[in-house]
Amino acid sequence: MSTFTAINVSEDESDIEEHTRELQIEYSFKVFERALKAQKLKDFEKAGNQYQELFKIDVVTAKNPTLHPTIENLKYLAFRNRGFFKLSSLLLDFDKGDLADGQQQKQLEDGKNSDSNNNNNKKDDDVMEIDDEDSDEDGDEEEKEEIFERLTSAIDDLVSALKHGEGDFKIIQVLSQ
Repeated sequence: MSTFTAINVSEDESDIEEHTRELQIEYSFKVFERALKAQKLKDFEKAGNQYQELFKIDVVTAKNPTLHPTIENLKYLAFRNRGFFKLSSLLLDFDKGDLADGQQQKQLEDGKNSDSNNNNNKKDDDVMEIDDEDSDEDGDEEEKEEIFERLTSAIDDLVSALKHGEGDFKIIQVLSQ
């Protein structure tokens, strides 16, 4: 009696890994597409959540020893667009005034302090101004550090994108400025 063995059935471990990798690639592109749609609609919270989800997927975060072109393209696009997302978010915060210029903020507060100087005892105001200046400087430093960290993170993503593909004009332009 002859035995039948299907050609397309394999218990090989590498076939299982390849199938898993293909499923992860497909899922990653779907998450990436949702992130891009949210980014295009300027829904930065949703876009941020989608990018977080995308960068939790193994195929995006793990090394690609085979240099599979689809994975490299996915990584390039993911890092590139997340970098531009971070830059857009940072610029939007500047436009909204969430990240006010430290000098403008200080001038506004100094103006308030000068109004109170006219109404209160000069000695008490001098002590108050010193305390206010210290807290203002701490706040300015923290704000500057946050801006620097966000900008550095965006640039890191753009540079990482270049590790996975040839840079387009937009990346080169932003990184060269």
